[in-house]
Amino acid sequence: MTEHGISKLDLKRRNRMQILRVLRENGPTSRVDLSKILQLTRAAVTLITNEMLGQNILIELGNQRPSREKEVRKGRRKILLDINPTFRFALGLYIDEHSLSIGLTTLNFEALEKRTMALPQKASRAEIVALIRDESQRVLQNSCLHEMHIVGMGIGIMPSMWERLEITDSQSVSRLEEEIGEGLSFGVYAGNAIALFAVASNHYQEHFGHPLNQVLLYADENEYHLAALYQNHLRSEFQMNTHVVNSFCINPGGLSCEGYCNGSVKAELTAEAIGRKAAEYYSETQTPALYQLTRGQGKRITLAQMLSALEAGDTLLRPLVQNLMDQFCLLLNNLEQMFFAHRICLYKFGFRKRHMEMLCAHMTQFSGAESAAKLVLCDIEDPYRFTSGCAYAIQAGFFNRGGLTLEIDDEDTEGSDA
Repeated sequence: MTEHGISKLDLKRRNRMQILRVLRENGPTSRVDLSKILQLTRAAVTLITNEMLGQNILIELGNQRPSREKEVRKGRRKILLDINPTFRFALGLYIDEHSLSIGLTTLNFEALEKRTMALPQKASRAEIVALIRDESQRVLQNSCLHEMHIVGMGIGIMPSMWERLEITDSQSVSRLEEEIGEGLSFGVYAGNAIALFAVASNHYQEHFGHPLNQVLLYADENEYHLAALYQNHLRSEFQMNTHVVNSFCINPGGLSCEGYCNGSVKAELTAEAIGRKAAEYYSETQTPALYQLTRGQGKRITLAQMLSALEAGDTLLRPLVQNLMDQFCLLLNNLEQMFFAHRICLYKFGFRKRHMEMLCAHMTQFSGAESAAKLVLCDIEDPYRFTSGCAYAIQAGFFNRGGLTLEIDDEDTEGSDA
């Protein structure tokens, strides 16, 4: 006879996951408010949170301060709970064709150690795997931590490295995880670095507890990448297919590019495409500011460089910049509508504050102030790119497990068997 439903351990894990989710998104919260938000009885919340306090997963922060807007009530104040940021730690790695970045963070992303090293150009998959294992052990030793203190190792791999690491699909990613994680007592979670940047750039408590739909748009040397979160969760299709945005049409019947439709993002907005468009104007005499910005190398020109050159006096570029901004804002508008985005995060475009002011002004004219207000720059600096891996490790190894580490899970399993 087939049994249906979920086990007590699964139910327990789910309830713990929900409590951790609320604390991550809302910040310190009382048991009473957890009960209201999750629609669980106060007794159930008390039982679960007391167990998590005993396991050091949660901490008590003391009494909640009364709100100035509300009348102070007599009696006992609510005691706030929060996630213990040092209950466990996360190892994170970032890999591209030039370098490997590795670091360690607490559960609230406070960086404890970081280092970046050059990646040998001809390093094989086996050599890279060995390097990852060696460096991760070195970080643990330097931090005086044991494997039992780690929730997991997350690895953000740039698409430019997939061929060298023999990544073709999700199964090949799983094989790589198994190879790196052989003999380790914590999980290894590898994924597309672009998608993991979207996860790492999500500042949960800025949403006031409301789920966020976020788009991250990434500008690589000669292509764009895209990842999207739906209600704070990464859309699974972007673990592999972040390059799909290059095929989006932003100028029907426009410029051609082999393998793409006419007027595609690839043909119109990449640095190489902008370089071709600017070629008829580009010279030391006609566009001196742009010439200086690009050091006389005009085959690849970024939108940020075009904006800087125009503001520096290269007025000959004005019609072209206007056209490029129209196309870029059309792309941003399409992404906003397609993914019901509350925020569009731009990464690696080289935009400075003044560029963003110009972009937001153009976006306001193009699709309104509300759309323009959704544009932000990704705040992950290069030395901290490893946090993309930490974000994945914390999500998969801590939140998705309800804080049940391997040793706690084993104890609970034995208890349920008894």
